[in-house]
Amino acid sequence: MSYKFEETIGGKLLEQLKRDLMEAIEVPNHLLPEEYQNNRDGVRTLAELDAMSTPKGDVLSEHQIEKAEKARRVEKYRQQWEENETIEYDVDEYKLHRHEMAFVKCAERAGWLERFETTGREERPSRSFWQQDNSVRGRGRNKGFKS
Repeated sequence: MSYKFEETIGGKLLEQLKRDLMEAIEVPNHLLPEEYQNNRDGVRTLAELDAMSTPKGDVLSEHQIEKAEKARRVEKYRQQWEENETIEYDVDEYKLHRHEMAFVKCAERAGWLERFETTGREERPSRSFWQQDNSVRGRGRNKGFKS
Protein backbone atom coordinates (compact mmCIF):
# COMPACT_ATOMS: atom_id res chain seq x y z
CA MET A 1 0.00 0.00 0.00
CA SER A 2 1.41 3.40 -0.90
CA TYR A 3 0.73 6.59 0.99
CA LYS A 4 0.30 9.85 -0.89
CA PHE A 5 -0.33 12.94 1.19
CA GLU A 6 -1.94 14.70 -1.80
CA GLU A 7 -4.77 12.14 -1.77
CA THR A 8 -5.64 12.60 1.92
CA ILE A 9 -8.18 15.09 3.21
CA GLY A 10 -5.34 17.16 4.69
CA GLY A 11 -3.50 17.17 1.37
CA LYS A 12 -6.61 18.28 -0.51
CA LEU A 13 -7.31 21.00 2.06
CA LEU A 14 -3.71 22.21 1.83
CA GLU A 15 -3.97 22.40 -1.98
CA GLN A 16 -7.25 24.34 -1.70
CA LEU A 17 -5.62 26.74 0.79
CA LYS A 18 -2.74 27.28 -1.65
CA ARG A 19 -5.19 28.10 -4.48
CA ASP A 20 -7.19 30.46 -2.25
CA LEU A 21 -4.06 32.28 -1.03
CA MET A 22 -2.82 32.72 -4.59
CA GLU A 23 -6.17 34.35 -5.46
CA ALA A 24 -6.01 36.61 -2.39
CA ILE A 25 -2.48 38.01 -2.76
CA GLU A 26 -2.25 40.91 -5.21
CA VAL A 27 0.91 42.39 -6.74
CA PRO A 28 0.77 46.06 -7.81
CA ASN A 29 1.77 47.01 -11.37
CA HIS A 30 4.87 48.99 -10.37
CA LEU A 31 6.47 45.74 -9.11
CA LEU A 32 5.77 43.83 -12.35
CA PRO A 33 7.50 43.81 -15.73
CA GLU A 34 5.62 45.57 -18.55
CA GLU A 35 4.25 42.39 -20.14
CA TYR A 36 2.67 41.24 -16.83
CA GLN A 37 1.04 44.55 -15.85
CA ASN A 38 -2.73 44.85 -15.67
CA ASN A 39 -3.66 48.38 -16.75
CA ARG A 40 -7.35 47.89 -16.06
CA ASP A 41 -7.15 47.02 -12.34
CA GLY A 42 -3.62 48.07 -11.49
CA VAL A 43 -2.86 44.74 -9.78
CA ARG A 44 -2.48 41.06 -10.62
CA THR A 45 -3.10 38.14 -8.28
CA LEU A 46 -0.45 35.47 -7.84
CA ALA A 47 -2.81 33.00 -9.51
CA GLU A 48 -3.03 35.22 -12.62
CA LEU A 49 0.75 35.59 -12.71
CA ASP A 50 1.20 31.84 -12.32
CA ALA A 51 -1.23 31.17 -15.17
CA MET A 52 0.56 33.72 -17.36
CA SER A 53 3.98 32.21 -16.69
CA THR A 54 2.94 28.57 -17.19
CA PRO A 55 3.31 27.33 -20.78
CA LYS A 56 -0.09 26.69 -22.36
CA GLY A 57 0.78 23.15 -23.49
CA ASP A 58 1.38 21.97 -19.91
CA VAL A 59 -1.94 23.22 -18.51
CA LEU A 60 -4.78 20.71 -18.27
CA SER A 61 -8.37 21.89 -18.43
CA GLU A 62 -10.80 21.15 -15.57
CA HIS A 63 -12.46 18.54 -17.77
CA GLN A 64 -9.16 16.79 -18.46
CA ILE A 65 -8.26 16.83 -14.76
CA GLU A 66 -11.64 15.34 -13.80
CA LYS A 67 -11.36 12.63 -16.49
CA ALA A 68 -7.87 11.66 -15.28
CA GLU A 69 -9.11 11.58 -11.66
CA LYS A 70 -12.07 9.42 -12.68
CA ALA A 71 -9.78 6.99 -14.54
CA ARG A 72 -7.54 6.75 -11.46
CA ARG A 73 -10.55 6.01 -9.21
CA VAL A 74 -11.97 3.41 -11.63
CA GLU A 75 -8.61 1.61 -11.75
CA LYS A 76 -8.39 1.69 -7.94
CA TYR A 77 -11.95 0.28 -7.63
CA ARG A 78 -11.15 -2.44 -10.18
CA GLN A 79 -8.10 -3.51 -8.17
CA GLN A 80 -10.11 -3.54 -4.93
CA TRP A 81 -12.83 -5.65 -6.54
CA GLU A 82 -10.32 -8.15 -7.91
CA GLU A 83 -8.60 -8.48 -4.52
CA ASN A 84 -11.58 -8.98 -2.19
CA GLU A 85 -14.80 -8.23 -4.13
CA THR A 86 -15.53 -5.09 -2.12
CA ILE A 87 -15.11 -1.43 -2.99
CA GLU A 88 -14.18 1.35 -0.60
CA TYR A 89 -15.32 4.55 -2.31
CA ASP A 90 -13.30 7.77 -2.29
CA VAL A 91 -15.23 10.86 -1.21
CA ASP A 92 -14.19 14.39 -2.15
CA GLU A 93 -15.66 16.22 0.86
CA TYR A 94 -15.18 19.69 -0.65
CA LYS A 95 -16.91 18.78 -3.91
CA LEU A 96 -19.66 16.90 -2.08
CA HIS A 97 -20.35 19.94 0.13
CA ARG A 98 -20.50 22.28 -2.89
CA HIS A 99 -22.97 20.00 -4.67
CA GLU A 100 -25.13 19.58 -1.56
CA MET A 101 -25.27 23.36 -1.01
CA ALA A 102 -26.20 23.94 -4.66
CA PHE A 103 -28.96 21.33 -4.39
CA VAL A 104 -30.42 22.92 -1.24
CA LYS A 105 -30.34 26.38 -2.82
CA CYS A 106 -32.19 25.11 -5.91
CA ALA A 107 -34.66 23.15 -3.77
CA GLU A 108 -35.47 26.32 -1.79
CA ARG A 109 -36.02 28.28 -5.00
CA ALA A 110 -38.27 25.54 -6.39
CA GLY A 111 -40.32 25.50 -3.18
CA TRP A 112 -39.41 21.92 -2.22
CA LEU A 113 -37.88 23.08 1.08
CA GLU A 114 -38.74 25.80 3.57
CA ARG A 115 -35.92 28.15 4.52
CA PHE A 116 -35.03 28.09 8.22
CA GLU A 117 -33.66 31.10 10.08
CA THR A 118 -31.45 30.75 13.13
CA THR A 119 -32.23 33.22 15.90
CA GLY A 120 -30.42 32.81 19.18
CA ARG A 121 -30.68 29.27 20.48
CA GLU A 122 -33.81 28.24 18.65
CA GLU A 123 -34.35 27.48 15.02
CA ARG A 124 -37.65 28.41 13.51
CA PRO A 125 -39.00 28.60 9.99
CA SER A 126 -38.99 31.94 8.24
CA ARG A 127 -41.95 34.31 8.61
CA SER A 128 -43.53 33.25 5.31
CA PHE A 129 -43.75 29.70 6.65
CA TRP A 130 -45.97 30.77 9.56
CA GLN A 131 -48.18 32.92 7.35
CA GLN A 132 -49.48 29.81 5.63
CA ASP A 133 -52.33 27.67 6.97
CA ASN A 134 -51.20 27.35 10.59
CA SER A 135 -53.81 24.81 11.62
CA VAL A 136 -52.01 22.10 9.68
CA ARG A 137 -48.66 23.07 11.19
CA GLY A 138 -49.70 22.32 14.76
CA ARG A 139 -50.32 25.82 16.07
CA GLY A 140 -53.25 25.66 18.40
CA ARG A 141 -56.00 23.13 17.82
CA ASN A 142 -56.20 21.59 14.40
CA LYS A 143 -59.35 22.49 12.56
CA GLY A 144 -61.33 19.56 11.34
CA PHE A 145 -60.31 17.22 14.18
CA LYS A 146 -62.46 16.58 17.21
CA SER A 147 -60.77 16.13 20.53
